[in-house]
Amino acid sequence: MEYTIARRLPESVDLMVLDSSGNLLEDVGLEELPGYLADKEALVWCDIYNTEGGQQGPYGRLLAETFGFDEPTVEDCFTRSHLPKVDVYEDYLFLAHFPFHLSEKRRRVETVEVDMYVGENYVVCVYPRPLRELDRVRRRLLSGSEFVSSSPANVAHTVLDAVVDEYLPMMSRLSAMVDGIEDDLLSEDEYPDDTVVLNSLFHLKYELTALRRLAIPLRERSWGSYEADDEARS
Repeated sequence: MEYTIARRLPESVDLMVLDSSGNLLEDVGLEELPGYLADKEALVWCDIYNTEGGQQGPYGRLLAETFGFDEPTVEDCFTRSHLPKVDVYEDYLFLAHFPFHLSEKRRRVETVEVDMYVGENYVVCVYPRPLRELDRVRRRLLSGSEFVSSSPANVAHTVLDAVVDEYLPMMSRLSAMVDGIEDDLLSEDEYPDDTVVLNSLFHLKYELTALRRLAIPLRERSWGSYEADDEARS
């Protein structure tokens, strides 16, 4: 008697499939995934929150061999980018965007790159560690045991929306830092150390410049990609 052992997805990969009958499947094997990707009536969401092993590791092979993504995009998933981008390929969009986190300990803005593929019937996200923004996406997309999104565009919008939702709270915390510096400067009880104040201002200027450098190109590239996609479809 022969036994067949189903190949499972690597660890740190969450996969949800909404099949053509509307059934939500969360225990899909590696051999089954190509069939759902070929079914244009199905919707696949794949969340990869680990990049260990690089392009030749299990996650790189999953992107290249199972999903069939172009090599430059797979390489980008395992190479630190410095700017957001949106690349238009024949069968999908490839986006790189950056959630922002303010480290209370270091008093610095930290960024984590999230790469995202958006195809006709799938969305694939790749990032190096678990993120609360993407956990929020799962909660938004799941209602009980049902998948509430109906298209890859809706899933992608939910991902981007969850990332952008973090921007305002972080900017509020940066604003509070500015208020703290102003209080130090205007304090009548004791004179602040000029060096400390200047260092705080320098770091704050650096963080704001970094945010601007990342946020503005993402807006411009996203708008440009929508225009290019509309022209391709017309």
